[in-house]
Amino acid sequence: MSPVADSESATGKGTVAVPAALRRAQRAGAAVATALFLLVLVNWSWHLQPTRYTSNFFDVQARSLFHGRLDVPLDQVGLEAFDQGGTYHLYFGLFPSLLRMPVLLVTDRFDGRLTQPSMLLAWVLLLVAVAGLTWRVRLLVRGSVDERPLDRADRVIAFGAPLLVVAATPVLFLASVTAVYHEAILWGLAASLLAFDRLLVLLAVPTGRNVIWFAVAAVVAVSSRAALGIAPCATAALVAALALLGRARPLAPIGTRTDRLARRLAIPALDPRIAFALGASTVVAVAAHVIVNEARFGTLFSPPFANQVWTTISEARRAALDANGGSVFNVGYIPSTLLAYLRPDGFSFERAFPYVWFDPPARVVGSVVFE
Repeated sequence: MSPVADSESATGKGTVAVPAALRRAQRAGAAVATALFLLVLVNWSWHLQPTRYTSNFFDVQARSLFHGRLDVPLDQVGLEAFDQGGTYHLYFGLFPSLLRMPVLLVTDRFDGRLTQPSMLLAWVLLLVAVAGLTWRVRLLVRGSVDERPLDRADRVIAFGAPLLVVAATPVLFLASVTAVYHEAILWGLAASLLAFDRLLVLLAVPTGRNVIWFAVAAVVAVSSRAALGIAPCATAALVAALALLGRARPLAPIGTRTDRLARRLAIPALDPRIAFALGASTVVAVAAHVIVNEARFGTLFSPPFANQVWTTISEARRAALDANGGSVFNVGYIPSTLLAYLRPDGFSFERAFPYVWFDPPARVVGSVVFE
């Protein structure tokens, strides 16, 4: 699989080959973006980074899975462990661990040093998803090349999309640290975008095979970073429900100026069997997280933060848990978070890479307690 859109792309009329000029632009943009991503990923040194705290977490989890266990040794995971009555667990999804298992099965030489290769694979998958999405959205908005021939704007967008992903999103920051958190987020992001891409293909060519491809991408997303993977699952569930309820219809009345665009953006009338299979695939994807979480912690979604080793050390964590009913989530956080994100003076420029720095946190709105 190359980091460009696949050779054919789905539309309501079947499949349309990606024009050669667009493929060249995608490949050129992907090459430049990959060079930038790699420079940050390897920290300007062309060798695998040494083991650092958390970089071996997925390896440790994989070696436990070899023995049919979900719990991990406390001395290997430290502060991130959750104490479940004398056994210790991580809260991260299993997919990055499963991905390592073929290597770990034959050698322990690379234990703790597989984070960089894994993140690079996730980056390639992200490029595949971005290339596919930009082409399919182009077909939805502008029509096929027969209806609207390629122009310079198409090639600029195809070239620039991967550059925007690496330069204008958190992806470049994720590449900067070989840590379990960044690896999990990168896989979750890549697989979620791929799931959205596969959903567009499914809506255009509603077949059982395309349902399976969506399900695979959604399971990988949820099993990497559930908070990200839930987005394509929720979208697909809504699409399936609308189709089964007979609500699949254009977004504007026939005869209006926007009718042509509306018909392209409308949810198509799916065969009930395909709609049901799509809905079932979202259940399977969410279940991939729920089953593991239940086996680890006895809860469906959130881990018991009160049981985390870090909680026994951090006074701020305990204060936040006490104020929020044992959770680190609170809808009351939203105003403070929005203020921190949106205030124009919330960042400053620095001389050191990445040249932007976030200033001290914005003031807390209301009486909520943050960790």
